[in-house]
Amino acid sequence: MLGLRRAEPKGLGDLLNYAALVGEGICLLKDGAFLAAWSYSGPDLESASHEELAVLSSQANSALARLGNGWMLHADAIRQPSVGYPEGGAFPDPTARLIDEERRGQYTAEGSHYESGYRLALTYRPPADVEARLSALFFEGDREIRRGWGHVLEIFRKTIADMEDALSARLSLSRLDSAALLTYLHTCVTGLGHPIRVPKIPMYLDGVLASQDLSGGFQPRIGELHMRVIGVTGFPPESAPEMLGFLGRLPVEFRWSNRFIFLDPAAAERALRVYRRNWFQKRHG
Repeated sequence: MLGLRRAEPKGLGDLLNYAALVGEGICLLKDGAFLAAWSYSGPDLESASHEELAVLSSQANSALARLGNGWMLHADAIRQPSVGYPEGGAFPDPTARLIDEERRGQYTAEGSHYESGYRLALTYRPPADVEARLSALFFEGDREIRRGWGHVLEIFRKTIADMEDALSARLSLSRLDSAALLTYLHTCVTGLGHPIRVPKIPMYLDGVLASQDLSGGFQPRIGELHMRVIGVTGFPPESAPEMLGFLGRLPVEFRWSNRFIFLDPAAAERALRVYRRNWFQKRHG
């Protein structure tokens, strides 16, 4: 029998957790978790008041606070070069055409331009006993297991729909379809922004998304893009709306990613007790 189990990863695909598309815009991960993502936009930061941004922050917190153990949120700001100024011919009257030509000249004279796109990705990993049954599905194909898997998927779909409804009151949200989801994930992995086509059999996504070589060592690189680690030592005591607004004005290409792992109140209390106990044990005297 051919041994396919690998003690060590042989390539970038072995390090990725993406397995298959199990619905439009829903990815099943190798560890039994489900993932879906949205593109979103909020109010214009140049004109929005502090009160408006505070209300948006409060409503987003209320919408996400209902999530607990097993849920994880990624928020990404992806800044990429603009495709260029639109072609002329869209304005029928001379005055509008003249204004457009002046804007075109200003745009061209300014040099390079960048646009920011914003994504939210929600991941749900079911409890360990359910996860074991999901893994068994690939090997056993039992009907009871399939029903359990379908139940978890329905819970995921309902929860993300409720979350989307709650956030849509203040944010412009658009669920990513399968092609857009793969393009987003590929950008996160490789830094490249070109579209990714959905495979005819949407399985083994780790191989689809691992399109670039990963080089390690003291100068790590993925494809032609170099990676470096920067340590941040001056974190503020608390966050505030628009504190990262300057990122949207930087004339460089980048991806800024934040991750939040949700906990039920009881689990959060346990984690705090462990932290306090460990901290107290460090006392001297």
